Amino acid sequence: MTRATSTGSARRLPPRDPKGGRPTQEIAALLGVHILDVALEQFIAQGVEGASMEGIANAANVSKRTLYSRFGSKTALLFAAIEHGTAHYLRPIAANIPAGST
Repeated sequence: MTRATSTGSARRLPPRDPKGGRPTQEIAALLGVHILDVALEQFIAQGVEGASMEGIANAANVSKRTLYSRFGSKTALLFAAIEHGTAHYLRPIAANIPAGST
């Protein structure tokens, strides 16, 4: 699966095993960030009310069960996606602003 990120680069996740089952540890580590990236995009594009767990799961190419087992609820996923977006997109920008600058 390839998708463009907000920085213009592409991320590639290996396809899911058609038999299901747990992903390898390497894929599981990448999957968490991937889910948060996709969820953030969905929340921004569709709004909190418009984004659904099913839609996010489909866009991330995971099951709803995976989302609920990792995050518990749509609200928890929203908060995790916001924290992820802040940490990965805004903090690097803020770190480059000179001290005392407005």
